[in-house]
Amino acid sequence: MRKPAPPLRRIRPPLPLAVHCSGLFLLLLSFALVFPLSSARADSAAGSTAASFLELGSGARAAAMGNAYAAWSDDVYGLYFNPAGPARIRRKELGFVHNTLFQDLSYSYLGYLHPLGSRGTLGLNAAYVDLGSVQRTTIASGQNNQTLGTASGSDWMVGLSYSRPLRSFLDLGVTLKVLQEKLDDASATAFAADFGALFHPPVRGLTVGLSLANLGTRLQFDRDEEELPLTLRTAVGYRTPNERWGLSAEMDWTKNQEISGSVGGEFWILPRHLAFRTGFNSGVDVDNGFSAGAAFRWNDLTLDYAFVPFGELGDQHQVSLTYDFGAERTLPGGAPAPVPEDQAPSTRSATTPVYQPSPPVRPDENWIAPQVTGEAPALAYVFPFTYQSGPEEHQWLSEGFREIFWHDWRKAGVAAAAPNAARFQLKGDYWVVGDIIIVTANLYDEGYRKKTFQWRGDVNKIWPLFEAMRKGVNAEIPELQPGY
Repeated sequence: MRKPAPPLRRIRPPLPLAVHCSGLFLLLLSFALVFPLSSARADSAAGSTAASFLELGSGARAAAMGNAYAAWSDDVYGLYFNPAGPARIRRKELGFVHNTLFQDLSYSYLGYLHPLGSRGTLGLNAAYVDLGSVQRTTIASGQNNQTLGTASGSDWMVGLSYSRPLRSFLDLGVTLKVLQEKLDDASATAFAADFGALFHPPVRGLTVGLSLANLGTRLQFDRDEEELPLTLRTAVGYRTPNERWGLSAEMDWTKNQEISGSVGGEFWILPRHLAFRTGFNSGVDVDNGFSAGAAFRWNDLTLDYAFVPFGELGDQHQVSLTYDFGAERTLPGGAPAPVPEDQAPSTRSATTPVYQPSPPVRPDENWIAPQVTGEAPALAYVFPFTYQSGPEEHQWLSEGFREIFWHDWRKAGVAAAAPNAARFQLKGDYWVVGDIIIVTANLYDEGYRKKTFQWRGDVNKIWPLFEAMRKGVNAEIPELQPGY
């Protein structure tokens, strides 16, 4: 016999101002798609699947945003919504949640993320639901009911996840999990898998998430078999390049249940320290579906809070604690550098690796270094080229090569003030042998090598080489093309 499903909300988890109108257009289009579909009905009756605890969601950040989280999922709680989300996290992360849901029903979650360098991210997570206990009594005709002790119930799940970037625009992830439901002396075990994908379109800050959860075996209580709540999530989100604020929208389909839509957002009042969030979920039947919350971050600790009303069932207060630790990993393209305090409000997501430039070498006091303001759009950044070998008199080219790109990028208004704020990064080396100069450079898109260049020329006639380099690199950046 299967335990009755508790009256739980289907929870699912959190974007910043666009510099591309196309990004906002796609986001608004997603909102228009989500809510009309949220009123559609499934063909079969609702509530005919088991393991309803798999629909509880995970983490206060997501809950505060109406569980519109599959387009981000870039933390330890994101394993629930989209296993591809943590593919590019920078540091190890440990997260814990313990909440009292309704009456004596409680929920606990523990998760861990471990970056594997350029090989992706490994994740472990476990969830436990304590259903409490009730008195067990006999019911017999003509006799007083007798107490026979108590009956208790619980659910648990343990999962192992792996995710990695396959391309600069695509991350994939998978979770394998085992779960069990228990009611008194009856129990059932099942095995399942979650699959996820996260797309990074050409519009910086825009992400599109897709996940399929709970694909697996059935739970069998005695002679009854119950299916798992197979769930498909599609989502789109946008965050500003400095992640100051963001918006996300999501549509969820769960087998034998209504299609639901959700939308949420967050805004960091104090970058890196204090944020406010709010959201709406059309799948909530017992209240108006709105939720709100906040986050407080101090050094490596983040405390997230969510307020989720459930009408007559009472209000739910969710709290989660997250700890980031360890050195920042090196993603393809270079080593990470510290993020300026005024450029990133949260270290949770790091879709673009950053690099530490070498000290510039100038030939004389009259050399004018590139001047970039903090108001420049975050698109392209070039490092001083590294002089590998040759006469000392040619060291000035380290900054000379850099300046030819800054000239065009500043004129087009796309020069980034810092490498971590840029989508494209250019790094190069050069050698001088006699009168011959050889230059190589790598152009990185979102931290992954897009193209490798090599030029050769006469060091005494450097301007033709400058022109060839400028045209070659700029041709690979779509935003610099005519009519973009």
